[in-house]
Amino acid sequence: MSPPRNWIIPTITVKLVYTQCVYTYQVDPNWKLNDFWNILKSRLMRDFEIEEFELVEAGQNMSNGIAEEGLAFNKNENIRLREKYGPTINVSFYIRPIRRESPQQSRVEECIICYENTNNYSNRYRYRCNHPICSTCIRECNQHSIDCCPMCRGR
Repeated sequence: MSPPRNWIIPTITVKLVYTQCVYTYQVDPNWKLNDFWNILKSRLMRDFEIEEFELVEAGQNMSNGIAEEGLAFNKNENIRLREKYGPTINVSFYIRPIRRESPQQSRVEECIICYENTNNYSNRYRYRCNHPICSTCIRECNQHSIDCCPMCRGR
């Protein structure tokens, strides 16, 4: 039996924070959150070319790449996608890369967005929270009217 003509396959949108990189994925509303995470994780790692990241619910408005009060995705809830987001799965996500540091790397000052070494930059900036950001990324943030630290949301 084929699906009804007006049946729409639900999709989600995922954006890499502070970039223009966006992908859309088809999802099954009957997937449990853990199954959804396991399926999506490998696709995100491949498409965005990152190894570790945090998936954050951005709701319906993702115009500047971040959500005001984004909630980290909880893959351990034992419910189905349709129970959490409704039958049409009306939600978007953004991903934030997670970078693990070894003790040897901790001396290098890296931009918290692009991970470029900011020790070599004459124009490097710091938020009040003391997180470093390079001049290229600060310009990008200013263009999108982002006035808080992307790491800790401090101003």
